[in-house]
Amino acid sequence: MQLLGRARVWWNAPKQLAAAEKLVTAQREALEAAVQSLQLVKYDRDELAWNTDPRNRRDLEERNHLNDEVEAWMLAGAGPRMDRPTKESLPAAVPVQIKERLWELELALEDRGWQRQLALAQTEFSRYGLQQIILISRLMFIKNPLIRRWVLISGYYTFGRGVEISCDDEDANEVIQDFLTANVSEFGQIGLIEKDNSLHTDGQVFFVFFADKGKGGLKVRTIPATEITDIITNPDDTSEARYFQRRWVQRVTDPATGVTQNEMMEKFYPALAYEDAVDSIGGVEVLRDQPVYHMKVGGLKEWLFGLPEVYCGIDWARAYKSFLEDWASLNRALARFAWNLETKGGVAAIQNFQKVLSTTLGQGGTQIESNPPPTTGSAFVTGPGNKLEPIKTAGSTNNPEQGRRVLLMLCAGAGLPETFFGDASTGSLATAVSLDRPTELKFLERQERWRAVLQVIVTYALQQSNKAPKGKLREARQKANLNGDLSDLTVNVKFPAVLEHDIAIMVSAIVQAATLGGFQLGGTMDMRTTAQLLMAELGVEDPKAVVDAMYPPEETGDTKYDPKNYADNGKADAIEDAPALPPQPGAHLVTPSFGKESARLQFIVDRLLQVSRKLQESR
Repeated sequence: MQLLGRARVWWNAPKQLAAAEKLVTAQREALEAAVQSLQLVKYDRDELAWNTDPRNRRDLEERNHLNDEVEAWMLAGAGPRMDRPTKESLPAAVPVQIKERLWELELALEDRGWQRQLALAQTEFSRYGLQQIILISRLMFIKNPLIRRWVLISGYYTFGRGVEISCDDEDANEVIQDFLTANVSEFGQIGLIEKDNSLHTDGQVFFVFFADKGKGGLKVRTIPATEITDIITNPDDTSEARYFQRRWVQRVTDPATGVTQNEMMEKFYPALAYEDAVDSIGGVEVLRDQPVYHMKVGGLKEWLFGLPEVYCGIDWARAYKSFLEDWASLNRALARFAWNLETKGGVAAIQNFQKVLSTTLGQGGTQIESNPPPTTGSAFVTGPGNKLEPIKTAGSTNNPEQGRRVLLMLCAGAGLPETFFGDASTGSLATAVSLDRPTELKFLERQERWRAVLQVIVTYALQQSNKAPKGKLREARQKANLNGDLSDLTVNVKFPAVLEHDIAIMVSAIVQAATLGGFQLGGTMDMRTTAQLLMAELGVEDPKAVVDAMYPPEETGDTKYDPKNYADNGKADAIEDAPALPPQPGAHLVTPSFGKESARLQFIVDRLLQVSRKLQESR
C-alpha cells in the first residue's frame, strides 16, 4: 500500500506542480498589481520628500553626469577612444623632502586653494581630459537649450550677413573666387557658421589643404578635433607648431562581400608654415603635401590645444536645468490633487464621493474615461456637513525667477545679455535695435579673428596658384611681367556691420560727408566712391560692378578722386528745371552748383531714398 501511495504521488506530481505554478503565477501577478498600485499611491505621498532629500539629489546628479558621459562618447565619431591615464603612463613622482614644521603646515593649509589654482593655470589639460571636455560640450550643444542658444547667437552675428573676400588685383580676385567656389562647403555661409560652432564646442578647427601641383587649385577640408592626438612644436619655441599627429578609425567596406571593417589609422601632418618636414616620424608617415592650419580659442597662449568656449558655462547650465526640473517636479506633484472634500457622513459617504468624483484613467490601464468630470458651469449639490473647495498651492513652491542669478552666471561666461536667452522683460526698445558696447565689441573681435584666419588661408591659395606651372595667377602675372613675389597683393575680408543702422540716416550721412552740406562734391570723396558707398549701404549686390557701368574708366580716368574728372562748373550741361540757387554762401564754403555730376548725385540719392522707404515699408 505504501508503494502504491508513493506511485500515485509520483504519478500526480506533474499535475500538482502545474497547478502550483498557475497558483504562484496568479499570486505573482496579483502581487505585482498590488505593488504597482502601492507605488502609485506612495509616489504621490513621497515624491516631494524624495526630491528634496539632498542624498537622493546627489545620487541623481551623479547618474545624470554618467549618462552624459555615455552619450558624449557616442559623439566621438571616428576619433580614437582615449582611456583614462594609468599609473604606468604617468611620469615618475619627484621625490620630496618632508619637514615637520608647524608653521609650514599652517601656511600650506592657508594657501592650498591658491596653490591648486595656480597649478591648474600653469599646466594644460591632458589629452584624455580635453577629449572628455570636447565630447561633453558637443552633447550640451545638442541637448541644452541655453548652450545651444549661446553658440548659435555667435554664428548669427559673425556670419549671419555673410562675408566678402576679394582682392584689388583682377587676376588674383578671379583666383580667389574660383577657390571659394570650389570650397563652398567649407567657406560658404553654412560652412563658416558650422566652424564657428566648432570653436565653441571643440575649441579648435584644423584645416587641411590638398593642392593641385599642376594647375594650382586648392581644396580645403577639416579634421575633427577628436582625431588630433598630439602637436609637435619647435623645441625652442612651443608656440611654433611643426607636426600634428592624427589617429582615427577608418571604415573599409569590401565591395565583393559587403563586409565593413574598422581599421585604426595614424599619420602626421606638417604645419602650414613649416617647410622642412621630414618623411616619417617614428616609422609613421608624414603627409608632407597636406599641411594643416590650426585655429584655436578658449585656452591659454602656452597651451598646445584650445578649449571649448562653452566649458565655463556647462556647470551653470546644468544647475539652471536642475533648478527648473525641481520646480517642475514640485508643481507636478502639487497638481495631482485639485479638490479637497470634507464630509461628516462617515466611511459610506467618503466611498460614494470617491465613486462620483474620482477618475478611472488610472485603473486597469484603460485609456477611456468611464467617469468623466462635470461640464463647465456645473453645480455641486450636497447636504449639510459637506464642503468642497480647491486645494490652494500658492506659496508652496519657489518662484522660477529666483534662479535668475544662476542664469546670469551663464550669461557672464557667454558674454551676452540675458535678453539673448529669452528674458525679454529686462529689455527695452533700445536693446531691441542695438547692442550694449561690450557685446558689440565681442562680435567685432570675433570678426577680426576670423578675418585674420581667412586672409592666411586665401593668401596660401594665391601662393599655390602662383607656384604651379599652369597656375592661373602665375600665367597672368608672367604676361604682365610681374615677379613671383605676391607682396603687392592684399586680400580684403570685409564683414557687414554688426549693427544694422537706419538706412535713411546712413544715406544722409554719406551724402553729407560727400558734399559737406552743399549741392556738389566737397572734395572729400569722388563720385564713384560716393555711389559705391550708397549702394553698399542699401545692400546692392556687387556695387563695384554697378559703379563701373555707371562711370566707365575711359570717361573718368583714374578711379581716385580728381577734380578735373568730376568738375561741374555750372555751365551748359546743367539739367533743365533745376531749382533756384540758394543764397550765396560765404567764401569759406563750397559754392553750390547744379551741373551734370551734381544732378546725377541728386538723382541717385532720391532714388536710393525711395528704395530705402520701400524696404522699410515692406518690413
